[in-house]
Amino acid sequence: ILNAMGKDKRIGQHFLKPGPGWGGMCFPKDVNEFKSSAENMDQPIELLNAALLSNAKAHARIVNKAKKLLGNNLENKNITVWGLAFKANTDDTRFSPAVSVVQLLIKEGCNLKAFDPVVKKVEELSMKIENSIEASIENSDLLIVLTEWDEFSKINPKSISAKFRQKNIIDSRNILDKKLWQDAGFNFLGNGS
Repeated sequence: ILNAMGKDKRIGQHFLKPGPGWGGMCFPKDVNEFKSSAENMDQPIELLNAALLSNAKAHARIVNKAKKLLGNNLENKNITVWGLAFKANTDDTRFSPAVSVVQLLIKEGCNLKAFDPVVKKVEELSMKIENSIEASIENSDLLIVLTEWDEFSKINPKSISAKFRQKNIIDSRNILDKKLWQDAGFNFLGNGS
């Protein structure tokens, strides 16, 4: 379906990539305003409610995958997230699915660290944002890729695997080479798996 829709030049493939839900400032705001307008005119559009609910569930699915990899309990587990911006090449974290996923992880009682090439602070998150990829994964039980930064896809997993306590990864953006990470000894879950 994504390939077929992407061939339509009005849509293109650029915005049809998998992820942990949609975010950013514009699209969520527009959907909510459209939903409110329809309700104010006593013409609710159930599809909009379903889309918003589906997006919220996408965030929770990442947490459920983390539980699957770590024995159904995230309390005191060391989890690293790569990417906090709502998309690569920006520092914008407003309505970021990554921030939403992190908030859900915090509620589970895990120890969180993050790395983002640009974002160095998020007001609503009480977690450590490291200055390097290496520092972010030190003693980690699980790595979750939440933003599709190019530099993440270029990392050789064998060069960093010794820093992990447990070799588990969730690639919510499907930007990593699954076989490469599995060959380096990682349990790997991508988006859709």
